[in-house]
Order: sequence, then structure tokens, then C-alpha cells
Amino acid sequence: MKKFVGILVLVGAGAGEMPHNLQGKWCGGPDVYYSWCSKDDNSITIDKDGFHAIESGCHVISSSIVGRELIVPGRTSPKFDSYATVYRINFRCEGEGARWRENWRVYIDRGGILKVKSTQNSRVMKG
Repeated sequence: MKKFVGILVLVGAGAGEMPHNLQGKWCGGPDVYYSWCSKDDNSITIDKDGFHAIESGCHVISSSIVGRELIVPGRTSPKFDSYATVYRINFRCEGEGARWRENWRVYIDRGGILKVKSTQNSRVMKG
């Protein structure tokens, strides 16, 4: 009898990369962004290295999955609930004469809406 030994490989964002499903152009803000854009005002572009907005940008320091967010409760039973993956992402940012750190708790909600809870700290003015 032969035994099968397998290796499970998880594919996702690296420690210093934005998750692939968050990448693209998003409009709105500061806490809710939409994937459809009518104007370039109030838009951010997310790529694997971080995000860029008007006159500022942030580079990913670390990213990790921290849990799940209930986005659609099941109508008849909790076993039919829908969840979104929640990420914690830490950034090093720069723009408009300043540098700061920013931390996101982020997920994609129903209808493809990007939900961001952001905190900023360590704001240091450039000389």
C-alpha cells in the first residue's frame, strides 16, 4: 500500500505586499471606497507595494489576515452566512511635506465596497 504525502501551499500576499484582491483604483473615502469611478478626485490606486493618492503615497511595511467580517447574514441559518477576509496592513507614508505611519483594518464588503478603518501615528515633518 502506498501512502500519499502532500504539501499544502497557501498563496496570497507576501508580508510586505498588498493583497491582490485589494489592488486597483478606488474612489470615495476616507472610510469607504468604490471600484467604480466617475472622477479622479478622492481616488486612491492600490498596487502590490502600497497605495497612492493625490500628493501622497504609502508603502506597505507588513500585511496579515486578522479575521473575518460578517457581510451577509444567512436568511435561515448561520451556516449560510457570508464572510469577508479582514486584513491588517501597516504603511510608511509620505506626502505634502510630512512623513507618518498608517495602519489599516480593511476588507471588501457586499457589492465590492472597500471598507477601511485607518489610524495614523508618528507624524513627522520633513525639514
